[in-house]
Amino acid sequence: MKKVIAIMLAVVLVAGGLGSFAYASNNSHQPMTGQKLVGYGACGEAFFEDIGETGTVQTVFFFINPDCVSEITIDRVSIFDLYGEVLHEVVPVGDDAILEPHEISAVELHDYLNPEGPLMPVTVEIFWTKSHKKGLPLTGWIQTAYYIVDDGDLVELSVGVTEMVNMEQVLLPPKPKKVYNIGVTQLLTHPALDAVRQGFIDQMAEEGFIEGVNVEYDYRNPEGDLTEAARIAEGFVSEKVDLILSITTPSSQACVEAAKGTEIPVVFAAVTAPVLSEIVSTWDAPRPDNVTGVSDFPDTKAQMELLKEILPEATVLGVIYNPGEFWSVSQIDRLKDIMVDVGIEDIVEATVATPEDVYEAAMSLVGQCDAIWIPEDSTVNSALEAVIAVGEENKLPVFGANEDMVDRGCIAGHAVDYYWEGEEAGRYAARILKGEFAGDIPVGRCSGENLLLVVNPGAAERMGVTIPEEVLDRADRIVGE
Repeated sequence: MKKVIAIMLAVVLVAGGLGSFAYASNNSHQPMTGQKLVGYGACGEAFFEDIGETGTVQTVFFFINPDCVSEITIDRVSIFDLYGEVLHEVVPVGDDAILEPHEISAVELHDYLNPEGPLMPVTVEIFWTKSHKKGLPLTGWIQTAYYIVDDGDLVELSVGVTEMVNMEQVLLPPKPKKVYNIGVTQLLTHPALDAVRQGFIDQMAEEGFIEGVNVEYDYRNPEGDLTEAARIAEGFVSEKVDLILSITTPSSQACVEAAKGTEIPVVFAAVTAPVLSEIVSTWDAPRPDNVTGVSDFPDTKAQMELLKEILPEATVLGVIYNPGEFWSVSQIDRLKDIMVDVGIEDIVEATVATPEDVYEAAMSLVGQCDAIWIPEDSTVNSALEAVIAVGEENKLPVFGANEDMVDRGCIAGHAVDYYWEGEEAGRYAARILKGEFAGDIPVGRCSGENLLLVVNPGAAERMGVTIPEEVLDRADRIVGE
């Protein structure tokens, strides 16, 4: 029996193994490297010489999600013959495709191959993806059993257990000579800013800069403390990081100032007015600054086109802003530049100095305009509910410049996709780490198809407005659904 088993295993592991590795590089079923388990087994009848009996060889492939938190999706299971031809391909759906944390599943060859036919050595590959990039890889083992029929009963002769090969581990590149140290700082914890950071990390991985492999991130958050923000920036410079990602205007100003006179590039994101805040000298390239990034300056024209699509009769627009916030002034200036192009005939301005002024400013616009638009303005945003209350009480439509404003009660907005901003910053950082000078990369903006269309039908109804179906149909997100 041992001789037969040894021969069978040699056929499976040598012929099957070499065959599978020979076709792996050009097999059309090949997934991205690092997302499959490979195992070798057999199914069918075999003659056991040492006992002079014909028996059955059956293999079961077990696989387990070892992670405590993340799900693993089984994309498909492929069974190949020795020549790399696909014998069976199974694409699980629904619950069968999802392995919950610590869940075990199995593939039994006799479900797909004839256990009473000739012995068929095969390669089985289980293709999978993780729900989280830091999740543990799928692991598995193989159980091959040998049976004979004795007086009508199936008798187990032997069971062999081996591990499946995880190609994520086998095909990982050797540890690179260069590990890049990247300092990451954001002014405070906020969902939009967290999305920027995650988008950056994910895109960097897509570009080949993988955390724990060839990149180490140093995350620091001053939680709104500007003095600490400056101290963090100086720390990055003293530690001679390879690149800094700065999220928000204050953090970016601190990092650019600290990095002056060094060769450390700064990539920023979620900065509304990068030129006015002296983070870069110009939006265009080339420029002397070793700085580039992505601005969240609102696409004012897109905002106005959306407002007019919902309220085509609106011609007089009220705006509330703090003239002491230069990024707010720049948005109002941009609005004045494009108002004629979008059908706005007049703008009524209501300015504020403190959040306590916002309600009175909103009331001053009642009867003076057809709708109110709130730009990215910290002062007004902190008291936005006062504007919403005025709008609802007086059936005066209120529109906002970002997603949070729509969530809080504005009718609609073409919002910046902050995750996309992080991805774009990641693309810029990758270019820089590959040798490009930061100042040769123009400052980007989230505009056009990269914007998120967010609508709030409940808010619209409370302000006496009906959002057209065509707007609802193409919305990226509808508040309340």
